[in-house]
Amino acid sequence: MKRILLVALITTLGLSLMGMGKMEGEGKPEEIPTPDREVTALIVDIEGVTLTLSQFSINGQTSLSGKLGAGKMAIPLAQVKTVTLGAEAKILRARVDLADNQTVNLILDRGLTAYGRTRFGTYQVQLDQLKKIDILAVSEKKGKN
Repeated sequence: MKRILLVALITTLGLSLMGMGKMEGEGKPEEIPTPDREVTALIVDIEGVTLTLSQFSINGQTSLSGKLGAGKMAIPLAQVKTVTLGAEAKILRARVDLADNQTVNLILDRGLTAYGRTRFGTYQVQLDQLKKIDILAVSEKKGKN
């Protein structure tokens, strides 16, 4: 009986630990989501590296979602001009400058990932590692009705 319980315990523990192998935000760098719209963005990371990305998305979405007061807000990237990011101890603040010259301040989840393509390969980075995102262009995907 003890042997059966020991085997069951080891099996359960082993399966649990295997599930921890791929943490949030990790993945193959060549695999990026295909967004529903074509977004081109210029990003600046916390080390000062600047890249222009096509097929830009945030967690595969072409909108920026975050907390605004007691509620949640999603802003389509087509309405965004610039996002200025500031990571603090437990939160990620985003100042969102909109195309109509309005400004919205959001609190973002720290686990969000930006994806895109450069002219020399795919790219992904956690949003808390970015200082700024400039949305350069947004258009419908080619071949979409």
